[in-house]
Amino acid sequence: MTIFREVWVSSGSPDLVVVFWDPRIFSSWKSNRPSLGRRTLKVLHFIYSQTHASVDVLKSIYGDRVRQDADLLVSAGMATYDANGYRAVSVSDSYAVRAIAAVEAKISRWSSALEQAVRNQWFASHSYVLLPNIPTSAGFAAHPMKDAIHVITKDVGVPSAFGAGKASPPTSYMSWLFNEWLWEAWRHVNLEH
Repeated sequence: MTIFREVWVSSGSPDLVVVFWDPRIFSSWKSNRPSLGRRTLKVLHFIYSQTHASVDVLKSIYGDRVRQDADLLVSAGMATYDANGYRAVSVSDSYAVRAIAAVEAKISRWSSALEQAVRNQWFASHSYVLLPNIPTSAGFAAHPMKDAIHVITKDVGVPSAFGAGKASPPTSYMSWLFNEWLWEAWRHVNLEH
């Protein structure tokens, strides 16, 4: 488990992002594997979500420079290339993340916390709101998203199933970016020892 504090994602900065991951995935990667940036990971997620992407399709979406990104994915072992185009390698070989839990904390503005928690679902497999206590207002009780988001309070505590469940596939390029950041940290620690 790795905790990121106020990391910038395209929809804002969740207070905490807790990433559950399996370091065994990284042990088979080459230590000189190139680092992948946001743009390249967006291309990876598109290829992954389509199963296969031709060069023409990639160019129509990402422009002529996309070949550099796609070839970088191949050299990093995240995709393969053949005459038909690019394919993402198996998630079991390329995605160490098992779950991503985003936590939005607020002292009093529960409605803005719920809104941010909903936005966090674009990259997180679990989204939580941390509040001092469960709001007693009618607005909270009637809020359409309150049942879709888990609420943590000092009375309720952290749920025993926090971030639990079957392994979650990457839901966006941001999910892949957390995977990449974990790889960089894992590589740094393991190359030092």
